[in-house]
Amino acid sequence: MTSDLRQLHLRQLDSVLDRYKGAREAPPRLGWIKEIRRALGMSTTQLARRLRVRQATVSGMEAREAAGTITLNSLRRAAEAMGCELVYAIVPRTTLREQLARRVHEVARERVSRVAHTMELESQSVSEEHLRQQLNELVEKLMSHPPRNLWD
Repeated sequence: MTSDLRQLHLRQLDSVLDRYKGAREAPPRLGWIKEIRRALGMSTTQLARRLRVRQATVSGMEAREAAGTITLNSLRRAAEAMGCELVYAIVPRTTLREQLARRVHEVARERVSRVAHTMELESQSVSEEHLRQQLNELVEKLMSHPPRNLWD
């Protein structure tokens, strides 16, 4: 993917994910299946019938959801059986661009520091201003062409 396309993709994905910023609410303690089922006045037996499974299977699904081990497919099936829709997203704490920039800055700082240390050992140290300029140039370069090992 070219640099321009990568940047466009990053901006578009950040825009889509921005819609989910307020969706960071923790699920109910007993899970969404049980909470919604109860709110609808539906018994586990009734939900089981709608899912075409045994009542014990629904109880197991609710227990697995509360434990955080339920599959997305099971959640989706339960949601549909209750007239709901499963919404699934991984929501970044900051924008993806900010995360990328932070990592690029870390990597660039490590690289510039290594070179500066080597030069200092050889009595060829450079000014802080020059180091800052090198860091900024490397950050700009890495932002437009992130290396494959950026997250190693």
